[in-house]
Amino acid sequence: MAQINPRLIQAITEQPTEDIPESPTVAKLPGTYAKLINRNKDKIKSRCPDNFFMVKCKSCERKGKYNVGLILVNIDQKSRPEETEPNEMAQTTGYFRCKHCNDAGNWEMPIDFNMAILAGMVMHDSPIEDKRCELGTHRLFDGSWHLYCSDAEEHLLDLLTEEPDNAYLWTRLANLYFTGNRPELTACVLEHALSIDRYQTEARYTLGSFFHQIGELELAAEHYKYMLLSANKYQKMDVIDFRHFLADGLNDLFLIHLRSNQEIPFLPSIESMEQAGLNLGNDRKIVELDFELFPDELESFYPLAEMYMGSLRNRIPKRQRRLTISINQKGKKKRHKKRRK
Repeated sequence: MAQINPRLIQAITEQPTEDIPESPTVAKLPGTYAKLINRNKDKIKSRCPDNFFMVKCKSCERKGKYNVGLILVNIDQKSRPEETEPNEMAQTTGYFRCKHCNDAGNWEMPIDFNMAILAGMVMHDSPIEDKRCELGTHRLFDGSWHLYCSDAEEHLLDLLTEEPDNAYLWTRLANLYFTGNRPELTACVLEHALSIDRYQTEARYTLGSFFHQIGELELAAEHYKYMLLSANKYQKMDVIDFRHFLADGLNDLFLIHLRSNQEIPFLPSIESMEQAGLNLGNDRKIVELDFELFPDELESFYPLAEMYMGSLRNRIPKRQRRLTISINQKGKKKRHKKRRK
């Protein structure tokens, strides 16, 4: 049974702390998505490889086998004393809590964990790749550095105490759980984020991916289409990365369309786009054009992705843009001919 922080449930439900068990189960998570994903979590592709160690909780003095995820070793010693232990400069991406007392972050790591760190450092320039240990650091969106995933969780929950209606902050917490190999917590938090902002683009993308992987095609398509409907206002990502992000969602939508024998429409309807407040203008004509699409070749979806980006696509350098049809230019040519007459 995977452990859950009672603070998470308190933050979402606003229940009094005394009403929440010290070691809550998935049944205590609000919403419906967490339970659905939890039943199918083995189908969800992990961001980081499994990496199990026998770890001792210093709070209750008991050991357990935990998936620590990717080990990231920070070899920058400029701000660290020379006596720093190896495991004090190694972040772990896995989200785990003590199976016995539900505490987190107060760990005594085993000798083989320290050996894995040293081996990762020695083999950094080796042709032999070990995906369980890498050199580098993982920082949150605000630049903060945390040793354990559970430490980062506490930091984000503190921020959410100050801004409980910040959907973007909730998606940062969800991303942390996803990287920590806890898709059920990810789904729970994203469902809550959407209750605050139904057009939270990243939340829609991740949920679309989850539901696609577990075979809930209609639900996946719904989330992906909301992703597209919100794309023209989302400015939290680099535009080049954002185009690739949207193209990935479009690729999944296309596969869903094919796998449903075309019963699930590929794209949002013109009506749904207008209901979402999108001023299509000449883009209405672009929507109706046929694009040559190739499943799993994301670049073939770039023109469509740029169309849904709206004016954000103008931030892409011209030489890198893929939406080459310019309705406005055609209109200008027609008006120019009329003036010549």
